[in-house]
Amino acid sequence: MNKDVRTPLVFLRYQRPLRALMIDGQPWFAAHDVGCLIGRRVEQLAEYRLDADLKRREWLSTQTGEAQTWLISDAALFSLLQHFRHPEHPSLRRWLVREVIPTLRDSVNEHPQAPRRQLLRWVDTDLSTLHWQDDIWVRFVDVPCLMPMDTQPARRSGVLRRLLDNL
Repeated sequence: MNKDVRTPLVFLRYQRPLRALMIDGQPWFAAHDVGCLIGRRVEQLAEYRLDADLKRREWLSTQTGEAQTWLISDAALFSLLQHFRHPEHPSLRRWLVREVIPTLRDSVNEHPQAPRRQLLRWVDTDLSTLHWQDDIWVRFVDVPCLMPMDTQPARRSGVLRRLLDNL
């Protein structure tokens, strides 16, 4: 049997993996992983309800070998987030748009000197970084999560905080 096995990038959100990859310049996501993130059985939806251009079946490499997996396009993913409304979904959509999809697109970057996004595994979270000019750049808003807890400034409490806030 001649099969092309693809290797996805794995992103973590709340300790849940999301396998994603670029195929022909378009982002595709493992339906099972999307289902775990949104609490729905997306694989069945992909198989029976999504249009043919929004789904595909591919062989992916996994930790235990290879498995045939349903993939859904980014358009299908955003459509599912809209259809199954939940308070967490806007945050999930922002994470996908700001970190996952740009990282996927940069993973197939044809210009080696151009800046590219990378995910850095840091403690129990993924940290979005930029690799440029042989250095790793971190967003300013992410710096506090890099600092050890004992070096972060202590939070003022009660009367002292109110006095200093009024100055």
